[in-house]
Amino acid sequence: MIDLPILSIDLEGAPIDYLLDQVLTPTDARIINAVSSFKESHGKYPSAMEILDELSNSTRLKKTQLYDRLSRLAIRGFISVKLLPRPRRYQVTTDTINEGVHNWLQEQTSSLEGLANELSTIQNFLKEMDTSKLTLAIADKLSIKHQ
Repeated sequence: MIDLPILSIDLEGAPIDYLLDQVLTPTDARIINAVSSFKESHGKYPSAMEILDELSNSTRLKKTQLYDRLSRLAIRGFISVKLLPRPRRYQVTTDTINEGVHNWLQEQTSSLEGLANELSTIQNFLKEMDTSKLTLAIADKLSIKHQ
């Protein structure tokens, strides 16, 4: 599946491959692996076209799809982009992975805070709900006569 070395680590009882699937798609992981393996074999960071060549055996990404994914990975912090000299070079280090994981954790925390607020609002609504009005409304909708 995914060829990242951290997969053999068990983090607090949760397999890393499960956690990794929550953070990155398999294609994203392949892109990161392609950047890393290109750097190891060529001694430099790859351009988008070189990444596309690395991925040609495992993925059928089009150039525009790759650019979209690289952009998203850069925004999330998993990949850094060196703009000059041209062509752009994409870099993956433990620092970029750390930044990506940190950003992902912040996204999850914000999302959970939003859900907690929504649940609190629903809970307050349910506490204040007048069951007799709800009963009458449901009975009326079901055409059940009040007795």
